[in-house]
Amino acid sequence: MNSEDLSELVSLYALNTLDAAEASMVESDYAQLAEFQLELAEYESVVAMLAYTAPPVPLASEVKDRLFARIASEDKTTDLLQQAQNVTWEAYAPTPGVELGILKIDPQQREVQCFVRSLGKVKFPQHRHAGEEEIVVLDGDLVIGENIYKSGDRISSLPGTVHQPETLHGCTLFLRTSLDDEILSPSVDNL
Repeated sequence: MNSEDLSELVSLYALNTLDAAEASMVESDYAQLAEFQLELAEYESVVAMLAYTAPPVPLASEVKDRLFARIASEDKTTDLLQQAQNVTWEAYAPTPGVELGILKIDPQQREVQCFVRSLGKVKFPQHRHAGEEEIVVLDGDLVIGENIYKSGDRISSLPGTVHQPETLHGCTLFLRTSLDDEILSPSVDNL
């Protein structure tokens, strides 16, 4: 095989465009050649950079809407609501009017999964996250900053995030967060 043919074969192999038989043949017949390995390393470097050279393409709103509708149809909110009915609810002492239902505590990962509910307006304690937090609004509303989240909405917070969520009309939430989150100021203005 001449160097031009080998170069073309290497480029197709690096792009993963060869069928299984061709790729197998390349791996058995050429992969051990030093010239092949050097050229393959160069092509793989270029292929890895290709994704970063394309300009970003905004997602069409109808595609975005269809995608979110599909995600919502596959939503596990119903399963979580059923699980929330089967937990033991206990008063959350730092915040009057709030109850917790512990689903799972993982001391190794330093993580808790639980349900939080309030029957009326509540301002939760201001807190800082030691790890990632995930919230799924199962019922009612949750306000974080300027955003109002409703049933089915998911909220993720990164480690170090500080916020003080509240509910205007009551809510039921699924919460996955760190056991090491820090309460910065308790709620004092709950109704």
